[in-house]
Amino acid sequence: MFKMIAIDLDDTLLNDNHEIGREDREVLIRAKEAGIRLCMMTGRNYLSAKPFLKTASFEDLMGCMNGAYIADPVTDSFLYQYPINGGVCSEILKDIEKIGTYVNLYHDHEVVCMEKGRFTEYYRELTGVEAKPVGKLSEYALDIKAGKLLLIDETETLKQIQKTLEQKYAETVYLTFSKPTHLEVNSVHASKGSAVKIIAEHYNIPREEIIAIGNDENDISMIRFAGLGAAMGNSSDKVKENADFVTKTNNENGVAHVIKEALQWNR
Repeated sequence: MFKMIAIDLDDTLLNDNHEIGREDREVLIRAKEAGIRLCMMTGRNYLSAKPFLKTASFEDLMGCMNGAYIADPVTDSFLYQYPINGGVCSEILKDIEKIGTYVNLYHDHEVVCMEKGRFTEYYRELTGVEAKPVGKLSEYALDIKAGKLLLIDETETLKQIQKTLEQKYAETVYLTFSKPTHLEVNSVHASKGSAVKIIAEHYNIPREEIIAIGNDENDISMIRFAGLGAAMGNSSDKVKENADFVTKTNNENGVAHVIKEALQWNR
């Protein structure tokens, strides 16, 4: 019997209109009433994800910034934090500043950038959050604990940056794509998979009793950790290859479909 469901937000639970489908919402509420823990796992910061927590009645621990922060939605508090080392974060940002790729830096409830540009407005439209300009991020990073860096650029440019950063900072950071044009940089100790493990231990739930549902590369770690790892129909081939089950797309209530299949509610 499954006792916990870990669910990605963007392009998984949210459809292309950035809404939670009616069937997805109804199935999640039914699962909650059956005593199953519902844990949102997102790359977003907490405040950006919070409205969707309420929409689908999520009250269990959640991972935000790809698991860099683990939050309690009932108390709006952070129980665990796994930030990027400040000195390393600053050096990474210096490398990126030479290239000119757009970067958002996340810490606590803040999302900041060096200066406003076309990607600032794009990000606001995508998430409802406007990154605040603070000047040179490599200097700003020295005084805070960054939960995550988000790089936005052309896919090929980001792949080259990923290769460079992995070679240079392999022991301290973890890099994954959340969209073809979004490269995420976290501490090597932060991932959705590690966050699901921590939350499962908190609730004393074995991994065999967990369902994890996601659509992109930053979801692979939790898909592989869970007893049943499901990839959305709109996932890349790489994500599907790491999953136990491929469900419908985010526009076809794929979350509801995999939950009903796993819990045998279709039979």
